[in-house]
Amino acid sequence: AVNELDKIVNACKKKEVFGLDVLHPIDRVAALWIGDSEQGKTQPEADAGHTLYAMAEYQAVKFAVGTNQANNDVLELLAKMKSVLSAGNVCINDDQVHQKLRTMA
Repeated sequence: AVNELDKIVNACKKKEVFGLDVLHPIDRVAALWIGDSEQGKTQPEADAGHTLYAMAEYQAVKFAVGTNQANNDVLELLAKMKSVLSAGNVCINDDQVHQKLRTMA
């Protein structure tokens, strides 16, 4: 997942991506993090499975920290990256956007 984010930041720095192509890697990262709760189940369970999301949920319960801030933080960062990149050709028009993305990733 981190590799996908690194690729998009580097491609943005080199101005090799444009338009909405920059959003697809972020969607892939989110899919890898969240996973598929439907695997072999008729009723999906949020905390079932071996995805990073499910493991973080399990640890939050195990350590009695209530809501899982780790999952919230990861998904919020992905949403922020997507928001920055959805500004249309931002990698070409903004010479500093890759640095902004690097601090998020």
